[in-house]
Amino acid sequence: MSLRLAEQINTGKFANKIVVMMRLSDLIKGQKGIIKKIEEGPFAVQLMEMGFIAGKSVQVDHIAPFGDPIAVQVAGYVLSIRKADAAHIWIEL
Repeated sequence: MSLRLAEQINTGKFANKIVVMMRLSDLIKGQKGIIKKIEEGPFAVQLMEMGFIAGKSVQVDHIAPFGDPIAVQVAGYVLSIRKADAAHIWIEL
């Protein structure tokens, strides 16, 4: 698993809490997280229409034998998505 971003939150009740953010494409089978951000781009609206909305829970269910696509649970259903598209979705672990 590659770690893309870890940031320290230094304010309020979250002082000294480390928040780990990763791209959905970097999660491994069984990992869960909360959608935090969808990067702007031509596919962003379609991702949101499919249920990838900030604050929603997401879990990787399956990864194809050659690594692409991946199947994720989001908004109460299982969705298959290409890793290139999943790379635009940031998840908090």
